Amino acid sequence: MSGVRLRIDRLVLDGVAPGDRARVVAAFRAELARLLAAGGADVAAGARPGHVAMLPAGADAGSAGRAAAASVFSAIGGAGR
Repeated sequence: MSGVRLRIDRLVLDGVAPGDRARVVAAFRAELARLLAAGGADVAAGARPGHVAMLPAGADAGSAGRAAAASVFSAIGGAGR
């Protein structure tokens, strides 16, 4: 069995209410783990430094976290993104 170790130095949540940050991060982690477990990413290539994800305005914490995870997954060569 092989594993993937992904290091994100900083996750900046501009515009996210302080009370929502923990929920955004939890949704981000869960969705990125799900996407990576499903496969289809060229993780050896790595994401470009300073990757920026623009999230939908007015998204709830869960949706914002999932959208950010999908953006990071796409940046590392995720399939179909």
